[in-house]
Amino acid sequence: MFCSEQTPLVYFKEVDEIGLDEALGMHRRFWNHGTAPILVLVSPERVHVYSGMSRPEPPEGSVGRARCLVDTLERAADKLERFLVAVESGAYFREHEASFDADSRVDRDLLDNLSNAREVLREDVEGEEAKDRLDALLCRLVFACYLFDREVIDDRYLTDLGIEDCAHLRDVLGIRPLGSAKAALYRLFRRLGKDFNGDLFSDDLEEEERHVRETDVLTLYEFFHGTDVRTHQGRFWPYDFGYIPVETISAIYERFLEGDGKREGAFYTARFLAEIVLNTALEGERELIGKKFLDPACGSGIFLVGFFNRLAWEWTQSHPQAPNERRAEALIGLLQDSVYGVEKSRVACRIAAFSLYLAYLDQLSPRDIQGLQRNGPDLPRLVGEPGQGARGPDVRRGNIVCADFFAVDSSSFENFDFVVGNPPWERVGKNALAAKWCANGAKVMPGWQIATAFVWKAVEHAQENAPICFVLPHGTLFNHGNMALEFQRAWFKEHRVERILNLTDLRFFLFRDAIHPAIVVRYRNCAPDREKGVVEYWAPKVSWATTKAEVVSVGPADRTTLAVTDVISDLETLDAPQVWNRHFWATGRDQRLLDRLKMLPRLRDHVRHPRENDGSKRWVVAEGFQPLGDNDDASRAKRLELPSRRFINARSEAIDLFLRPDDCTLLPSSVFMARRSPDTAIFLAPHVLVTQGFKRIAFSDFDVSFRHAVRGIHGPDTDRELLIFLACYLRSKLARYFTFHTSSNWGVYRPKVHVDELLRVPFPLPEQLDDSRQGTRIVEEVREIVEASYEEAEKSFLSRENTIEAANERIEPLVNAYFGIHPSDEMLIADTIGVVAPSAQPRPEQRSAVSLVTGTAAEAASYAERLCATLNQWAAPSGNEVRGSCTISGSLGVGVAILQKARLDEGKGSLRVGQDLVRVLRRIRDALAVDGGSLSALREVMVFEGDKLYLLKPAARIHWTATAALNDADALATTLLFSKTR
Repeated sequence: MFCSEQTPLVYFKEVDEIGLDEALGMHRRFWNHGTAPILVLVSPERVHVYSGMSRPEPPEGSVGRARCLVDTLERAADKLERFLVAVESGAYFREHEASFDADSRVDRDLLDNLSNAREVLREDVEGEEAKDRLDALLCRLVFACYLFDREVIDDRYLTDLGIEDCAHLRDVLGIRPLGSAKAALYRLFRRLGKDFNGDLFSDDLEEEERHVRETDVLTLYEFFHGTDVRTHQGRFWPYDFGYIPVETISAIYERFLEGDGKREGAFYTARFLAEIVLNTALEGERELIGKKFLDPACGSGIFLVGFFNRLAWEWTQSHPQAPNERRAEALIGLLQDSVYGVEKSRVACRIAAFSLYLAYLDQLSPRDIQGLQRNGPDLPRLVGEPGQGARGPDVRRGNIVCADFFAVDSSSFENFDFVVGNPPWERVGKNALAAKWCANGAKVMPGWQIATAFVWKAVEHAQENAPICFVLPHGTLFNHGNMALEFQRAWFKEHRVERILNLTDLRFFLFRDAIHPAIVVRYRNCAPDREKGVVEYWAPKVSWATTKAEVVSVGPADRTTLAVTDVISDLETLDAPQVWNRHFWATGRDQRLLDRLKMLPRLRDHVRHPRENDGSKRWVVAEGFQPLGDNDDASRAKRLELPSRRFINARSEAIDLFLRPDDCTLLPSSVFMARRSPDTAIFLAPHVLVTQGFKRIAFSDFDVSFRHAVRGIHGPDTDRELLIFLACYLRSKLARYFTFHTSSNWGVYRPKVHVDELLRVPFPLPEQLDDSRQGTRIVEEVREIVEASYEEAEKSFLSRENTIEAANERIEPLVNAYFGIHPSDEMLIADTIGVVAPSAQPRPEQRSAVSLVTGTAAEAASYAERLCATLNQWAAPSGNEVRGSCTISGSLGVGVAILQKARLDEGKGSLRVGQDLVRVLRRIRDALAVDGGSLSALREVMVFEGDKLYLLKPAARIHWTATAALNDADALATTLLFSKTR
């Protein structure tokens, strides 16, 4: 097995020969297992590569090339080495993209088909109770299918029940007439209930049997025979529940719960996300036996299953020779004494129990299960209800408590060693239990977001110093409202936050139909060390390995260690929160430029809000009006009289540098009722219009009205020239660069800039500059350019776009000169605006993201030139110079820069990397003594070999920009390049 970042990528299987039927059979089992994207069959002569994301095909009668076969390789060491490098870098998935379709993975394929069957079963069914019965039926059917596929039960089991000529659940559903099939099915369920007990068969099966229709049995027959239940078109049945991991089944049912709305605000926890969270929570823990684990919003139990599997593995490793009965007894003990959950949905509780039953049985062989089965019921009851104690609700029975977490008394459900989960992400009302709990405990609950209430209450159930790890909406840390900041300050002051995993760039790969980006936070039930404490901040970016293999790589550039005191100080500043944005996309050079810009006066020093009484601020800013909607309370409406009937829509492309009267439409009246009444001064000329998305900005020399998606900045006529300059500046790359790195949404959620964030941008007046005369001249020149462009556009509407583009080219360098932007700063700005910002948070269908596009040969050459030029600025006084060359391999997904230090008086020799990067990788591994051949161990390393330095980098374009060259030069100069011989 070949892994990267603790994630399996390739399974190898040696075979004597590769026959088609045998290969398809192995591929089907591998696909059902679903833990890796690639299966490699190695024969004495050839190597065959199969996709684990290609739906299986029937072995019988198959001829020719299998659809799941991706590639055939020669059995040579260098070929396999190149293959593994390409797989780990993600280049292999890019090259063979058609063979790796995420929608064809076993979890999504089974989910889609189960969902279709569920929807058909629910047609014409009314009432939640009746629908819940169908969900329970589907769970039991999957459980029964699992037992048959694992060969725990077989045809003899059915014969003992009087069900003849049947060897599998599919055969039982195929009995005709349908009434007989239904009767046989429930005979099987009653026997399984006696043999396995548990919560899965605790229903009134007689009552359920009366409600199940014969048409339901037909739908189930079609599903379990591979037929599309909607089109009735027959297909091959690809699933084998003997191989599908329990975590996959649990994740599928988690999606059921989400889609049914039973867990409002909950998001489907993908299996690989659950693994990331558990690895984060349990990192550094050597022993889990004897520890208690709680998921306070357990859903279908995916985290409970993951923790139980780790417990079972640890026990088995410690007791390899334990007899069957002892192992089973110990595992039941772990199940009952170590794994706990809370969930208010009864259906979800039962699915969680079902998932844990499968996880338990998965640890035993079929023969072991049959032996235990003869001794009586084997599965314990896991689902409990909260009782009423002297102090209120407490836990009376069961590991999985069917209750609202905020109704569970911590005194009866406490001292957990780990608290882990994905709490709901939703706004609740002030009468919700969570809101009342926070109010009673004086806990801040910003925006009535229930996830923040889970953050507080989890602590009451955890032991002192116990780790708590949650998947949370990004706004938990990125929101900038007063209540949000109060929550963040209290959280970091009262608890030891150890790691924040910012998954916002992976937003569309974590959740299907994702709405909000996610973060993972690990913190402890203890106070932080305010002087020496640190927070690890990891911000991985999407890669091809993420899109296809669900590998989340966290490279050195994505890891930052922040001092707790700096985080708290940041949260107490006027610009808070900034730390999470600034360390997301900004490099070291970006950080220094942002610090310089933050030292300048801000736009807020000259602009006031309408309710702000500060006579020193000559300008006012506000959002446009909000008309009264059909569902609004008319008694609270405000009468609004606009200064002009002229109106501009926020989506109008005419909001571009300047606005003309002809660009506007006329409102039927200047007086109407609005939800709120803004300061109408913002509609008066001269003013600057800025859309929410910071995409359209223009100066207007006439009165014009707009809605709340546009912000207006108005000033006196005497400041007309400055307002023109402000409009040009806000449109500039510099202003967009600053807001991209400092706003709470852009680059993290969606391109939106709040009013307060707009006012954060640096904006010194000419008299506040070191060279005020130059500043005044620049403001005048910019005004002249805009006025000339306006006149040109008046003459010809068709030339407007070209006129504005020409004006931009003249204005940009003037803005940079006004703010003292150096040429090297311009490179940082250009890369952020032109490369990084447009490709943040790519969607699965998007191929143009900076983290997915391979750097070109021209970009590699430019990188090498910039890197050497920067280093040589420092090296020249020493009489040395640096020479370099780079090459990028798209097929391998890596690139190498080679640098050599030479005397200035030496001849200009040719320095080339060469095309055989595999050989270079071997040399780097030898120099570092790295075992195992994993590329992750070599990512972004610098290695000396004689008088040469090798710099290994991923092939993605973001690593070969001018910004990358400048930052790599800084790192080389300060750590390695001019050190003494090693």
